[in-house]
Amino acid sequence: MVSVVVVLLAILASNGLFAWRMLHLLRIEGRTRLQTLRQNQEQEIIADIRGRVQTACLMLRYLADHSPSVEEAQHAAVEAISGIQFGEDNYIWIHRLDPADEESALMLVHPADEMRGHELRGLIDLDRVTNIYHNGEIVPKTDPRVSFIKPIDLFATFNRLALAEGSGLVTYYWPNVKQGKTSSEGYRKIAYIQYFPDWNWVVGAGAYADHIDRAVKQRTVELAKEQASFVWKMGGTLLLYT
Repeated sequence: MVSVVVVLLAILASNGLFAWRMLHLLRIEGRTRLQTLRQNQEQEIIADIRGRVQTACLMLRYLADHSPSVEEAQHAAVEAISGIQFGEDNYIWIHRLDPADEESALMLVHPADEMRGHELRGLIDLDRVTNIYHNGEIVPKTDPRVSFIKPIDLFATFNRLALAEGSGLVTYYWPNVKQGKTSSEGYRKIAYIQYFPDWNWVVGAGAYADHIDRAVKQRTVELAKEQASFVWKMGGTLLLYT
């Protein structure tokens, strides 16, 4: 009798170890799938905003080459780009930099009234928000869960990248802009900028990436349900054949 119990316990232990290993592999696969989902969606954002900025710069090139004067070309460019918006809350902006002063940024095109026409030297992204959207919820920017998010001097960062590389990507946190007004929450945003050296203009477009967090959170819940279902089915199967 004792030997039978020992055998049964050994089988149960072996089955339990097998189930644990399978669950561990499923969790690794789940993390990989979530990472792939995030990367794919970010690449879609980057391709979109890069294409929009490059197209806007081609328009600047055309206007610069074919307008009677610089003033007329710049006026036409501002008028044309001011009306460009895409997605729900995304837009193209233009600011002018001073190559001798990389922190200087005069905003020429922007949907927010408080930004347009103003010098934006020293603008820190997190100074403009009190809360941060993170992993599907809005939390105070002082919350320990978002302590890894560091403030950046936004336009100095844009300008250094423009002068050093000509174009590139910057990730930061920014309020939503609706009807010329800004929200108090900062949302992760991916921006692509490109330098137009003829006029010392920096053309940029950003896209809010909070929908990626929502998609990843939803998929995380779905994977957890799938894993729980697997455990129950596996447990039942192992008990049946024990």
